[in-house]
Order: sequence, then structure tokens, then C-alpha cells
Amino acid sequence: MKSDLGQRAGGPSPVRERLAQQADSATQELKGAVSDSFARFVISDNSLGEALRFAAGVALRAVPSADAAAVSLTGKRSAEVEVNTGDRMDISGLHRADQRGPCQKALEDGSSQVVASMLSENRWPEFTNAALYNGVQSVVACPLSLIDGGQGILCLYSSREGAFGAQDVAVAEFVSHRTSVLLSNVRAYESAA
Repeated sequence: MKSDLGQRAGGPSPVRERLAQQADSATQELKGAVSDSFARFVISDNSLGEALRFAAGVALRAVPSADAAAVSLTGKRSAEVEVNTGDRMDISGLHRADQRGPCQKALEDGSSQVVASMLSENRWPEFTNAALYNGVQSVVACPLSLIDGGQGILCLYSSREGAFGAQDVAVAEFVSHRTSVLLSNVRAYESAA
């Protein structure tokens, strides 16, 4: 007897289709909430540091499997902020662009990097050792691309292995796009003021 979760002759099972639709609907709801949060941020009332902190906080709320977030800008107008939801891990400096790891790779490639398990990660031994030492088991790193040519990184960290699924990554990427726009606008406002 074939399970309803399995593949039926003639296409995907109704259960799989329903689950995929529910996941897509949940992702769209999260993206709507993120958009609403960014729309309420008043640029003239906040500094670049406050914008970074705001973006990291939105990322943590939008991706509940994340325990900590960091947002960094590189270049001559660099800035960074780290937001931790608890004391399960210390992310100090893990996201810096000069440290080899998923954050640097995201910045170089311009594409998101996901490390599902630090225990099996072997591309960046120094980063991996530091992350594990500080309680980090999973990472999602999304690049930021600002209108003025600036670059940055949004990194999410979890103390749980395999914490970030496809929906988490999609929402993190959406937050990184919104963060890029916000930080571009804040920097333009500060330059004009």
C-alpha cells in the first residue's frame, strides 16, 4: 500500500502539495510582517547604528530558530552590531569580513551561505573552531548590497544543529534585501544632513 506522502502516478501527492502551499503561505506572512516592520522605521530619527540594531532585531523575530544575529557593513564607512537573544553563545567577531568563514564567503560570492552543522564543516577550520567553542552549531550568512556600492553581511546563528530550513533561509534573504535598502537610505540621509 502506498502512503499518501509518497509519489503517486501522475504527480506529487495531495499531502505534499498541501504542505508546500502551507509553507509558502507561512513564508509570505513572515515577509509581510518584515515589510511592515521596515516600513515603520523612521530614518530621520535614527542613526546608522540604530538601523543596524533594528535590522538584526527584525531578523531574530522573523527567523525564530536563530539565537543571535549580526549585521556588519564593510569598507571605509564600516559599522557593525551584534544582537544576542540569550547567553547560549558568544558571537563576538564571528561575522567580521576579515575572518574566513561563511560570512566572508557570502560577501565574496554575493550569495547566501548556510552551514547546517559546524561539526561537519571543514572549509574554514579557524571559524569552525571558534564557532563551536562559542556554542554556534548552525549559521546563515546573507550578503547586503547598498545603493552607494557599500557591502555588508547579515548573519544568523543558532545553538542547534540543522536549525535553518529552506523557509528560514528564504526569510533571512528577504530581511537582507530590506536591510540593504534601509541602510542605503540611512547612509544617504546622513550624507545629506
